[in-house]
Amino acid sequence: LGSYLWVQRYGPLQVAGLARQAGYDVTLFNEGLDFAANLGMDMFVHEFYSILARLQVMIGKISSAKTSLLRAKEYLALAKAMPYYHSQYLISQSLCDLHRLESARQALPGKQTDALRKKADRSISRMTKNARKVACDLPEALKIQGVFFWIVGQHRKAMQSWQNSVRLCEQMGARVELSRVFLEVGQRLAETGSRYHEFGGSNAGMLTQKARSLFEELTLTCDLDELERSGRLD
Repeated sequence: LGSYLWVQRYGPLQVAGLARQAGYDVTLFNEGLDFAANLGMDMFVHEFYSILARLQVMIGKISSAKTSLLRAKEYLALAKAMPYYHSQYLISQSLCDLHRLESARQALPGKQTDALRKKADRSISRMTKNARKVACDLPEALKIQGVFFWIVGQHRKAMQSWQNSVRLCEQMGARVELSRVFLEVGQRLAETGSRYHEFGGSNAGMLTQKARSLFEELTLTCDLDELERSGRLD
């Protein structure tokens, strides 16, 4: 009973937040995964592996992320029937595919990345379709969709996706995700070759400042630390 209550109190998303605050220490995350597996809580195991993959993508451990996604995939048939639990897997798969696509496009000529682009496109399509059934994940899904469009050079579509994400964040009061959308868009606008220099009347620097202000207000210390390390704070 104690183990069950532990997993219920510290579900995958909560444990992911704790791991992020601790500098991506996944010790607690692995404890939760072991508890869920020992109790036969397959949906939690699927979600733990899915979110673990997301954390691994965020720290650049792509091979580890692919392994975690393969483990999560073992429970895929069960998860597909429940869009909420399936959502984290699809988000993590999309992030993994996007990371590989963007890295490849920076190093290889266009046609050599066609297969990666198609794979990322399929992942993004599945993610956004599922997220329309899971309102709390839709703003993030649209943000990720926007990143895909931006990477493949469809900047107008990217801006539309980000505008929709911001609109939903504001409607839902999802200020944490809103702060991260501002940061993502600000960073993209600052890139060399950007076709756009403003988003909602704000330039790249103003968007980054908006993100910083929200990080401080919401006490998102991990996000602030990452922003400082990226050298984007004046």
